[in-house]
Amino acid sequence: QFIENIDNVFKTLSNSLVKDGILLVVDFNREHVRECLKANISFADFDSNENPKKGWKTFGEIKTPVFIRDTEEYEILANKNGLKKILEIYPPFTKEFIDRYPQDKRPKNVSEYLILGYKKL
Repeated sequence: QFIENIDNVFKTLSNSLVKDGILLVVDFNREHVRECLKANISFADFDSNENPKKGWKTFGEIKTPVFIRDTEEYEILANKNGLKKILEIYPPFTKEFIDRYPQDKRPKNVSEYLILGYKKL
């Protein structure tokens, strides 16, 4: 989520894998980003509140650019680079996240992350 030119990085990582090697990808879940933008927490200044792709992740006073992608975008990259998807999960919130944000500020029933796993063919 912090890499703008994901095509080159994905290609380099894919090429470095041996046959049956595994590449794990973690990105913010777009639905989570959408809900955080509505609640005005954790993210700011996105290109769209409904289909957020490019904006800022906030860490208190610190902001860093983020680039949100979904499974379809990663699937295209995987296919171009000889990888097969073997894992797609949306894990539950961590205790730290739940403890940090009060119930009224926390996105409801939306996983914070999208985790994908790919195997080199």
